[in-house]
Amino acid sequence: MSDRNRPVLLNDGGQPTQGPPPTPPVPPGPAMPPRPAAPPTAALIKVGFWTRFAAAIVDLIVVGIPCWIIVAVAGAGAVMGGGRGGPSPAGMAGFGVAQMLILIISLAYSIGLIGSRGQTVGMMALKIKVVPTTGGEMTYGRATLRWVGSILSGAIVYLGYLWIAWDPDKQAWHDKIANTYVVKV
Repeated sequence: MSDRNRPVLLNDGGQPTQGPPPTPPVPPGPAMPPRPAAPPTAALIKVGFWTRFAAAIVDLIVVGIPCWIIVAVAGAGAVMGGGRGGPSPAGMAGFGVAQMLILIISLAYSIGLIGSRGQTVGMMALKIKVVPTTGGEMTYGRATLRWVGSILSGAIVYLGYLWIAWDPDKQAWHDKIANTYVVKV
């Protein structure tokens, strides 16, 4: 097609223009449904160190007593099974199995309850809950990340737990790692 056969485009003033004609405005389509908003963080009442410490004491009793019984039985078996020569290898292996059982109980208790409900028994007793900073419900993945972070919180003289006392959002290191708050229910 030669330039002579090409139609001439005119602007609003009737003058020839270069380029394609302007596209007509697109009529508005149906509105997208709004995304659910996260609860405003200012509306959440974040819980401080002493309330969280009290919940941890309740959890220690709930989990600690059964674990103490497991260790007592396994330890007695390890020491008594060896006679005068000290602990027997089988007794020590049983003690190792008991330690693994305690780890599994602790993991299941913490990750299971916080991942499914956002609360351990101690938190339920004190009416507090773990929530994501972005809103919504806790997940097992976030609860696992928080548990792993709690190891770091306790690794350096429990400084990560004490951090709650002066942090403006009252977050321990494991809360910061998992993006969680502990709030009143």
